[in-house]
Amino acid sequence: MGKSEGGNEWTGGFTTWLGDDGISDYKRMLSESVENFIKDFPEAQNAELFICGYSAGAIFAGCTRLPPGFPQFSPPHYILISYPVELNPLIGLYKTPSYFRSVAGLIQGHGWENLPVEFEGNEPEVAGVLTISGALEKFLFYGVWTGFLGSKDSRKILKQVAVAGAGHPWTGKAHCIVEEVDKWLQESQK
Repeated sequence: MGKSEGGNEWTGGFTTWLGDDGISDYKRMLSESVENFIKDFPEAQNAELFICGYSAGAIFAGCTRLPPGFPQFSPPHYILISYPVELNPLIGLYKTPSYFRSVAGLIQGHGWENLPVEFEGNEPEVAGVLTISGALEKFLFYGVWTGFLGSKDSRKILKQVAVAGAGHPWTGKAHCIVEEVDKWLQESQK
């Protein structure tokens, strides 16, 4: 991937620990995917878009916005799986507050200081934000994070789920992710 060149947190250097390379890669891949979709389906209208990530990828997804100028797409759905709340201070070092505010910005419509300038301070429309965590991932900061997000949900688009018996690796529980996404999508269509 991009600057990370397929590396990981041990080989990517200091900026990998800040999240910058992963976020840049995610944004680049989204742009390329959207452009390829439009080339392949030039007549598409209201195509659904899902911006998803697992673990550190959930941070990257939460910091990514569909650039303006793509009327072929409906507002995106965000699915953040096992957002590393407890490890985020280690993963993002000093950028953790900004990463949390990026997700809060999605659900309240404003407030993220790193929102790309083309949005003029207003978050784009979002169909919904689903956070799915394993109940075994809930430690010190989990309640603070879910409470913080819940207090920012002025758009009423947030759903937070903790799956019983699941941990960060989702061993034997991965099917629950699909079930929760299906439930969420069915609820949002009502």
